[in-house]
Amino acid sequence: AQGLVADALGRGDRLLGRELSQLLIKWGVALGGVLAVFYATAQILQPDVLPRFFTEDQGILDKVHPIVWLIAIMQPINGLVNVGGGVLQGAQDFTYQVLTMGLSALFAGSLFFLLRDEGLTAVWETLLAFQVMRAILFAYRFVEPQGPLSVAQEPGPAKGVLAGSVFRAWGHDKNVPKKNKKNKKKKRYWFNDL
Repeated sequence: AQGLVADALGRGDRLLGRELSQLLIKWGVALGGVLAVFYATAQILQPDVLPRFFTEDQGILDKVHPIVWLIAIMQPINGLVNVGGGVLQGAQDFTYQVLTMGLSALFAGSLFFLLRDEGLTAVWETLLAFQVMRAILFAYRFVEPQGPLSVAQEPGPAKGVLAGSVFRAWGHDKNVPKKNKKNKKKKRYWFNDL
């Protein structure tokens, strides 16, 4: 996602960047869904088959069974989050990504503090909460009318609303390609032909 979105935005084609992002998001969530069905089916039919790849200790296997369900639930969310991270990086929306990672980590860390007595399950519940928070914040940024891939936005500095206006103060809108008024000939490097 990162390379495709960056290439489209580098050409000044936000619509293509957005369309590619939407396609990749669909594929990421779909692949996550397939993995979720696989994990859930394996857990229903042979509950020990996946955990036994990692251990033979029956005490650990007993603790891992509820975690496999959390892992199954996480897969479509992971697909969205991982593609979303690439989309934000390709759009050079690094400040927003860093801040949302921080907010997600703060949220998940607080939740872990509350759930810490649950042991290993708490770790995975917290990881699920972390990914859900990242997915929500990415989805907001993706649909925001003034986001980096908005096709309603005129070329130039982004004029975001809500969280976008907060992040503008830190220069998140540097992803907008600048028009070069001089017709300078760009250097052509050997790796451009690869």
